[in-house]
Parts: sequence; structure tokens; C-alpha cells
Amino acid sequence: MKTLQEIRSQLTKTRADIENMTAEIVRLDYTEEKRTAARDGLFNKQTWKEYAEAAQANAGKIAELTNKIYVAEVEKRILQANARVALIEEATPIILAACQKYNGKPYGEKTAEKICIPNDTLKERSIQGADLVGKYGFPKLDPAHAYLEDLRPVAFTQAKSEKKPRECVAHFFVMDDAFERVWTNLAQHLDYLEYFAYVCSPDFSIYSDMPLTLQLYNVYRNRALAYCMSQNGISVIPTVGWSDESSYDFCFDGLPKNSTLAVSTNGCFTKSGITNYQMGFTEMCKRLEPREVLVIGKQIEVNCGVKITYMDSFGQQMTKRLKGGA
Repeated sequence: MKTLQEIRSQLTKTRADIENMTAEIVRLDYTEEKRTAARDGLFNKQTWKEYAEAAQANAGKIAELTNKIYVAEVEKRILQANARVALIEEATPIILAACQKYNGKPYGEKTAEKICIPNDTLKERSIQGADLVGKYGFPKLDPAHAYLEDLRPVAFTQAKSEKKPRECVAHFFVMDDAFERVWTNLAQHLDYLEYFAYVCSPDFSIYSDMPLTLQLYNVYRNRALAYCMSQNGISVIPTVGWSDESSYDFCFDGLPKNSTLAVSTNGCFTKSGITNYQMGFTEMCKRLEPREVLVIGKQIEVNCGVKITYMDSFGQQMTKRLKGGA
């Protein structure tokens, strides 16, 4: 077997031969336009007899060139097949060597030097150094052992103006567009989030009627931001979210076992919403075995033996303030 470079050189020559023979056929071929021109006497010094003799002679040359083109086309297909085989043979040792070199090492060591997209638009640097786990390679989060007693919940939209962040748990259980800017530029928000006792990781929503790709994307963003926050000194409580049973295939990936976890009941008070919440909560406890679950929002009964701490959602806090409550 020749090398890939040798096959490519031969393939280039064969293609050029085919192009040249095709051009020669076009030159020799007496098309209808030439016949018309000959009939109308537009060929200088060429009689009908000369035209007929030239056409007959060219017909033989055209047939010969046509046969050669056919042979060349067969040769080109063989060369293309050989090139694919040569590529595999030459690339396989390189790929295997790379796999062996990086086997078992975290994502960052594999790809940090390959992050070259201007401004890192894919946000790969946020998971540099992370271990990727599960079917879709979400960043693995460390467990949190939070002490929630006497802490107050603060929604992200109010976090920057909070006067006593050490007494609070910040959370992202608000509309997604309110914290999209955290994904766009997390660095701008680290300077005040780091002062909170704990920060529940971002919770970009997933719904059962969302395309699977969007659900996966939002779960990835949740994990990536949680990992990046923890790497920047923030005490992160991992947030858990699911849509329906079909999301169990990925929605728990990357989350730690035996950890304090955070969930929300926001938007779960339809009949199907309550059922999905209860089923997902049970599945979460089965898979992750949390030591404690912080629930932001109104209570929904669940049949699990885990310790649950309830805190008011942003909507509940606003309602109490409007009513003059605490």
C-alpha cells in the first residue's frame, strides 16, 4: 500500500488527465452549432467534403478519448478508496497514542490548549480541569455540607443589593432571563456572590415539551456554572432539576451523592406538575441519597426519608411584603 501522500499525488494527476481529455472531446466534437455554421458557409476555407472528413476522423478520436476517460474514472475511484484506507492506517496510531496519553485525565488537561475560539464563546474555560461524567459528559460537582439554620433566602435579582449576605442563601429560582447574564459573563458577578454563606447553583429551566437538545444544554450550563463558581471560592449548593421521567437519563449526571441539594417547587402546582415533582424528588433521593434538601417555594408532600428545609421563594417574599408581613 502506498502512502497517503503518494496516493493523493496520483489522484491529482488522474483528475487532471480526465479534465484534459474532456476538454479535448469538447474541442473535437462537431456540435449542432458547428454543423449550422458549416451549412451556412461560415467556416473559412472548409468545404462540406472537408467538414465531413474532419467529423469522421474526429469521431474516432472522441470514441478513443471516451474509453480512456472511463478507465481513468475507474482508476480515480480506486485511488479514492485507497486514500481512505491509507488515512485510517496512518491516523489510527496517532489517535491511539493521544487516547493513551490523556486516558483518565480531567477535561482541562485534555483541552485547555485547544480553546482557541475568539472570546471562548462556548465557555469551555468554565469547565477547565473538571471531570466529565455521565452519558453526555457533564462536569462533576463536589458535595456540599451546608448548615442552613437561621439563613434567609435571597433571589439572584436581589443579591447585589443584599446588606448581610453572610446570613443568606442566594438562589436562581427566578425567570431564566434574569440570570442569563451570569452565563454570558460570570466574572462580573463573583465579587458579590462570594460573600453569601451559600449559593444554590444556577437553575436554567428544563420542561418536558422542550427539545431534548435544549434540555441537555440547560443542564450543562447549570453544571458548568456551578463548577466554575466552586473553583472561584463560592460555597455552592448543587441545584437539581428535571422535567419528566425521560429526563432522568441525564438530569442527575454530575451531581454529588450524600450532599446538601437544592430544588424548587416554582411552577409545579398543576396536577401533572405535582406528579412530576413528586416522582422526580423520589428518583433524586434514590440516585443521589442527599443528606439534606433545601426546597425553595411552597411545600409539596413527598414520601422520602430525607431531611427537608423549606424557604420562601421570591414570589412568596414579595407577597408577604405587600401584605405587610415579615
